[in-house]
Amino acid sequence: MRKMVVIAAAIVIAGSAPGAQTGGQQAGDEAAVRQLPQKYEAAWNARNVQQILDLYTDDALVVEPTGEVRKGRSALEASYKESFGDMGNAKLSLDVDTVRFLGPDTVVFTGTSTIAGGKQPPGSDSGHYMVIAKKVGGEWKASEVHIAVTPPQPQPEAAGTAGRSEAAAEAEVKAVGDRWMKAMMDRDAAALDRIYAEDYTFVDPSGRIMTRDEDINDIKSGKLKFESHDHSNVQTRIYGDTAVVTGISTIKGTYEVEDISGQYRWTDTFVRRNGEWKVVASQVTRIVDEAQQKKK
Repeated sequence: MRKMVVIAAAIVIAGSAPGAQTGGQQAGDEAAVRQLPQKYEAAWNARNVQQILDLYTDDALVVEPTGEVRKGRSALEASYKESFGDMGNAKLSLDVDTVRFLGPDTVVFTGTSTIAGGKQPPGSDSGHYMVIAKKVGGEWKASEVHIAVTPPQPQPEAAGTAGRSEAAAEAEVKAVGDRWMKAMMDRDAAALDRIYAEDYTFVDPSGRIMTRDEDINDIKSGKLKFESHDHSNVQTRIYGDTAVVTGISTIKGTYEVEDISGQYRWTDTFVRRNGEWKVVASQVTRIVDEAQQKKK
């Protein structure tokens, strides 16, 4: 993300939480986490809404490929019941690519999805997803889900137009990102208010979810301060009116009295509403310095 907001306490929890898991415990938890997509796939293909809802926390948040946000079981239940009515005999397949533990009870995992058949043209969809999962009552449940769908390849005769449109969208998103970073450095709450969508959420390295107001207040109050903020490996993918931007940031800064300097990997989701790009969700993971870890 363009802001490396990192709650200092969260960094301590993620990096050196007391009661850390043993190798065997984490291996067992990873196996359980990897079963979540399998259970979801089976429930989805059976159109069993209750089984699907049982895999989410009560306050779960889902960001759809369109940028729409579903929060809480009631909203999710209504969404699944409506969408299943148009699916026909479509089948879902999920794969897990990466699993990263942020603490004993919080994990981030990513993967790919494919929907084949059904009523929706062109008959199949593919994409990727990111899930923040938490252990609740000894069971792993999805707390926040971000979904992106890979757009179909343009027809040859439309390729030139599509290319120009995508390039323009990337330039627009970059401009918003540049304003975002400047607003963070300048502690400009009014600018952040214009950049964030009303339903903006931020997931910090521990898996904690913050609202737009909480995030803006941290900047405005001076709790979060940056001395420098540099980006690398930035990639932007445009999916119609949704943009997913990933990258790495190296920062120097503090949160309250704690030094939060270091490198972070981030994912930002933008949506275009009424012709204007807004940031709707961000997620940050601290990059562990392997050399420093070996010295400990």
